[in-house]
Amino acid sequence: MDTKEKGPVEAVQPLRQDRVAKWRNLILQDALDERAHFELGREYLRAGMYLEAAAEFRRCVELNPEFIAAWMHLAEAYRHVGVEKEAQAALATAAELKKKRSHA
Repeated sequence: MDTKEKGPVEAVQPLRQDRVAKWRNLILQDALDERAHFELGREYLRAGMYLEAAAEFRRCVELNPEFIAAWMHLAEAYRHVGVEKEAQAALATAAELKKKRSHA
């Protein structure tokens, strides 16, 4: 299997429980911590837990709609669960934000 087709995360890795616990604890302390949601989403994405990853990235962009990396990771998670229309929309949002940022 060619792992390069998976995008930024090249291969599924074991879930790192210590990191998951760290980010979950931060979210319990502050549910509005966009970075904690983003990092927890990345841990889930690395482990191939794509639905969980998508949920965390969605929460992240709800908290900070201009978080470009979260939109891109959300698109990747969506692709893995087979919702291409949503993946394209997330990528389009990321591209628009990048364009807007480069003109600022």
